[in-house]
Amino acid sequence: MTHNVYYIKELDVIAIADFKAHVLHLKGVFCENEVLLDDVISTLSNKKISKVVLDFTPKDKYPYNENILVSEDVLFILDDKWDLFDDGKLQLPVLSYA
Repeated sequence: MTHNVYYIKELDVIAIADFKAHVLHLKGVFCENEVLLDDVISTLSNKKISKVVLDFTPKDKYPYNENILVSEDVLFILDDKWDLFDDGKLQLPVLSYA
C-alpha cells in the first residue's frame, strides 16, 4: 500500500489511491483543512482516467453517482446508532476494514 499514498502539496492533502486500467479508486483523503474532493480527483487524474470510484462516503455525497454494493460482510450496530443508516446511503471506508 505504500505505493498508493500520494501527497498533494498544493492542497496539503494526503490521498490513498489505486489505479486499475482507466479507473481511479480513491480509498481515502486526509487533510487538516477542508478541500474540495473534485480538486483532489482532478489532481490525481489524467486523460486516461474515465471513471473514479470512491471507497468511502464523501462529506458532500450528492454530486456523485451511487451504486448499491452487495457483500457478505457483517456489521454489528448498537441500538442507538441506527440513525446513521436512515437514508441507506453510507459506505464504511475501505481503509477501516479489519
